Amino acid sequence: MRVNPGYIPIRDEITTRLELGRFDPVIQNDVAATEKETSLAQQLDAKWYVGLAPYASFVARNILWNTFAFNDNLQGIDEVNLRYAILASGLDISFINDARQRFIAESAYLDDRPAAPLRFLTEVNLGVLIRRQTKQVDLNEARNLLQDRIRTIFAAGKTFNLIPFAGGAYDVSDDAGDGKPNLVLISYDAETVRNEAVTVPPLVENIYRHQGNQGRFRQLLNNLVFLVADDATRDEMKNKMLYRLALDAMRSPDRLAQLPEHQQEKVNELYKKSEQELAIIIQQCYRHLFYPSRNRLDGASVDLAHTAFDLPSASERPGNGQQEIIKALLDNQKLLQPNNEPPAPNYVRDQTPLKKGQISTAELRAEFRKDPRFPIMLSDDTFIKMVRLGITQGIYVYQSGDLLLGQGDPYAEIKIDEQSIVFTTTYAKERGIWPRPAPAVTKPNENIEVDTDNPADSESDLTTSKVGEKTGSYSVDTIKTPEQIPEKSTPSTKIFKAEAPLREALSKIWEDARNAQIKKISRLSLRVFDVSDGFKLLGVINTVSGADKQVKLSAEYETTNSSSFSIEFEGQVSDAQPIKDFLQPQLRAASETHLEITFTLTYASGLDLNTDEPEKITEKLARFATGAAFVEAYAEAC
Repeated sequence: MRVNPGYIPIRDEITTRLELGRFDPVIQNDVAATEKETSLAQQLDAKWYVGLAPYASFVARNILWNTFAFNDNLQGIDEVNLRYAILASGLDISFINDARQRFIAESAYLDDRPAAPLRFLTEVNLGVLIRRQTKQVDLNEARNLLQDRIRTIFAAGKTFNLIPFAGGAYDVSDDAGDGKPNLVLISYDAETVRNEAVTVPPLVENIYRHQGNQGRFRQLLNNLVFLVADDATRDEMKNKMLYRLALDAMRSPDRLAQLPEHQQEKVNELYKKSEQELAIIIQQCYRHLFYPSRNRLDGASVDLAHTAFDLPSASERPGNGQQEIIKALLDNQKLLQPNNEPPAPNYVRDQTPLKKGQISTAELRAEFRKDPRFPIMLSDDTFIKMVRLGITQGIYVYQSGDLLLGQGDPYAEIKIDEQSIVFTTTYAKERGIWPRPAPAVTKPNENIEVDTDNPADSESDLTTSKVGEKTGSYSVDTIKTPEQIPEKSTPSTKIFKAEAPLREALSKIWEDARNAQIKKISRLSLRVFDVSDGFKLLGVINTVSGADKQVKLSAEYETTNSSSFSIEFEGQVSDAQPIKDFLQPQLRAASETHLEITFTLTYASGLDLNTDEPEKITEKLARFATGAAFVEAYAEAC
């Protein structure tokens, strides 16, 4: 049964003498192609069985010859007899089974009716119809629906605040908010992680280091974790979304009516299964978790460790994305749940400013959100248990207003605010705070005089301060001049726009333009929002070949002495380097800053989308700029 129907004389015998020419498309597509093309079986052999026997071809040929049986009830072969027909010395039965499964999954002409034997039909099966419909799915719709599904899965749960598809540090606040830590989910088109070489992605590092868009350093470094997609599974996740939308389109009454009854049932069955399959592949793709830790990842320049979790192909709760994250953090002793034992009070004392003697409870609670050496504390109840334990063990003394608590005292309310103080017992004893002073005894006839003439000191002793004012966010409202108003496109011009991390934005632009059958891009505009990204691109964008490179720069800053400075520049990128060298140290030292940078690349002959040049530009620019950008591409309509 190893006769090769790809051999021309044998093919001619099938077509002429056996008069089975109607099977020629079957042989060409699935079994053994001739000339320069390759069949499905040949493709599977080249991909999965290199250096081995052609297992997929053995499977396809045996099914073909058994399909040629004269009577209908004899046509085809079952799985057991297929193994017997192929098995020989030097062949592995596990590879035979593997090849059979792979061939069945992708064959275009196998009979797909329930309980049918393995045999070929001359009409394409349901799998081909689904693959054809998949190619007609709108990519923008698929992208949006996939992002919505990812949001839904990882928003499920009450442990973390989900920040989906963060484009830069400005998307992730640096405050305690409602008390929950942040789960920062990175877009699959912005950054991925390769299993064979795990490193901290640049966008993750930038968000972890900074807050806002002015380059200021993040304070609450222990209040966020990052979830990043797996590079090897990303395309499979995207294809699962296309597959589900294709099945949904085929479920319309008009389309179902065109299918045989067994295929109608199969379409509905596959669509129902596709919801769980999509949820599972999303969680299998988003398996890389980066969390704060002093035991940082090898080669990392920030205090982030890495763990990866595997979700089985069948899961009881595939839609609860936070469940696996909680489990992974607990396994790495990075999470404290309300029912967990609190950290040791003496360890907390020695690792925080409390070692100086005193600290407010609000500041001490904030240390658990700042210092990566501590576990992430999900509830204030755990913190209160830690303070009570320190009091019980004689390590802490607590004071809030008239309330003073030390070792041996009964329980009382522990408040977390700036007015409630935790002392080390040593400090409290040295200052006479603890033990409590003996109550003063007042003689019966002793008079206490109260000065009612001067109820308050002079106003010069009173001070006021502004608390809670935001710093570091400075912007100038401007009225746009006619030159600043974006030019209107002509009817023959198509404009593609995207706002996302630079890599994701550029990838979306190329994908949308190619999907619209655009051949060349005439002009590309990039506006970056991160100061450091803008300065980095000033150097690298000049290396992009084949384009006229212009930059428009507007900068303003205010010094600590309330002096102000502003500058505008528009011209060649190469001429802007001295301005960058001047501005960088000034902006770092300023109290308030504002910077806008827009790059424009104009291609006289057009940027050809049929080459890999767009992807080369993406790699070159995204290597240096990881934050968000607003990208516009102009193209002449075909």
